[in-house]
Amino acid sequence: MRTFKIAILTLILLIVFFGIVYLMVSRSHVIGREPKIVRIWIGDEIFSPITPTDVDHDGSVELIFGTWEGNLYVFDFMHNETRKIPLGEAIEAAPAVGDLNRDGFPEIVVGTWDGKLRIVNVCSNSTTEKDFEEAILRGCSLADVNNDEKLEVLLVLETNLMLCLNYTGNIIWEIDFSRIYNSSPVYSRISLPVGDVDNDGFLETAYICFVQAKLSEPITLINALNGEISWITWQSKAFANVIIFCDVNNDGKLEICVSGLDYLYIFDYRGNKILEKYLLKRFSTIIGLASGDLNKDNYDDIIILCERSVFALNGKNFNFFWSVDLDAYFIENHPILADVNGDGVLDVIVASWDGKVYFLDGKNGSIIFHFNVNDVPTTPCACDIDGDGFLEICVGAGHYLYIINTNGTFSSWYSYMSDCMNHGNSRMLVFPFQV
Repeated sequence: MRTFKIAILTLILLIVFFGIVYLMVSRSHVIGREPKIVRIWIGDEIFSPITPTDVDHDGSVELIFGTWEGNLYVFDFMHNETRKIPLGEAIEAAPAVGDLNRDGFPEIVVGTWDGKLRIVNVCSNSTTEKDFEEAILRGCSLADVNNDEKLEVLLVLETNLMLCLNYTGNIIWEIDFSRIYNSSPVYSRISLPVGDVDNDGFLETAYICFVQAKLSEPITLINALNGEISWITWQSKAFANVIIFCDVNNDGKLEICVSGLDYLYIFDYRGNKILEKYLLKRFSTIIGLASGDLNKDNYDDIIILCERSVFALNGKNFNFFWSVDLDAYFIENHPILADVNGDGVLDVIVASWDGKVYFLDGKNGSIIFHFNVNDVPTTPCACDIDGDGFLEICVGAGHYLYIINTNGTFSSWYSYMSDCMNHGNSRMLVFPFQV
């Protein structure tokens, strides 16, 4: 009898032990252990960055993305539901999601190559369309620019016409940068960051465009309330393709971070240059930027994604605290920041033009994990799409959606331009369940 009890107790302990081991393995990886990757056939070719948010307030995060075939997808992993909304033309711009009129039902705001802006309400199956007759290649930004408790839409058309629209799609103000700088052609290559740069209670945005006749670029800060230009500073050697807001010096005001050809520029809220940092590497054309506190010193650090390298710039002293060369080629995509290994430190996730996805340790830049998707990937996003309390990294490549589970639980820059409203500002994050 005694032997029988010992055997039963031993069996119970073994079951508990192997159950714990199974949970640890199924919850992905500690460093050195490969995570679980789920590959889902979509059908269309995924073309836009993926925006994660709870767009229908059902308690689960949906993945929202556009395709080459001109369809907008709303993918619900938890409920195994996919909605396909035909919009006609290719969707390259990152969808933005927010409750524009504060009626409790979020809208998806997205532009297409044929110049049409759509405001899609998934809950009511309604779509509002605005035709600007100019391609919309970059994601819109959503923010309450006039403090009326409703969200406005900020966007730039292909010919450098900047617009601010109300929730019905009517124009509040516009700026024609091609006319201001008296140059043609003038190329648009960025989305619009949004934030209260000078702490006056009103939001600003910033814009850069390349003036071919001068071979330099005007960096312009705009009052988002009325479209008035606060300041303009010209920068040669820039050839910028991205601009973000972040508080790198922890002074409570946002700085304007601008990517150059192989330089990083930082300006204060008055337009004074406080940093011009040269990247001492080959293939150092800057592709994307993100910001977050990687070393927990309460200063925003800046992640710089270049053609073949990634740099981490310390926001406290403006020194690089790591850089890494990767066997990959980067173009267009932005980095995202999320804790993927559960150590409480933000890590860096990047996807390359030649089909590689890297998870880099935020502490030192070492490769935690990487895998191939065998096609051109979108900018990844980080979110908890299965409701288990841990983040998944999601990336589209070709006709497939890839979902990679992690041990992490937090992010400071979880999608293309920081969040689901494309703010480009780590101090103004809106998380998926806050929409």
